[in-house]
Amino acid sequence: MGRKKDQRGFTLIEAMVVVVIMSIMAGIGIPAFMSYRPRIQLAGAARQVMTQLLLARMEAVKNVCNVKYTFGSGTAAVKWVDANRNGLQETDELTNSDLGNTYDIVTKLYAAPIQFNSRGAAPVNGQIALESSAGQRIITVNIAGHVRVGDLIVPTP
Repeated sequence: MGRKKDQRGFTLIEAMVVVVIMSIMAGIGIPAFMSYRPRIQLAGAARQVMTQLLLARMEAVKNVCNVKYTFGSGTAAVKWVDANRNGLQETDELTNSDLGNTYDIVTKLYAAPIQFNSRGAAPVNGQIALESSAGQRIITVNIAGHVRVGDLIVPTP
């Protein structure tokens, strides 16, 4: 049976060839994306920590007080806002957070305490390291109070 010249469309075989080609391309692309996913999650966790530090800096300037982040074991962090400006850590001035609950990709978080004064500056330079199976991201805080996320450091096998 011949096809008439005025009939348009695709045959079933042409459609099946397109579906096969698309599934082969998806089969190649999905594993590559899944191996890239932990790096994306680590970058997201680093951006979240950077955002929390920038918010702490803004809070210090807005309230004319000191704000300090202390990082504990594992992925725990404590924010202290010296709202009454007496220099003493009181229970109503502390806020606990756990990055492990937010991003399950982060296995370790280690850093010295980071503090911002009422002008938004930090008394000392500081670094926060986030570690996961994908590698490590370093967040740096300089004495001017600027916060930056460093490049991914991939572990060597």
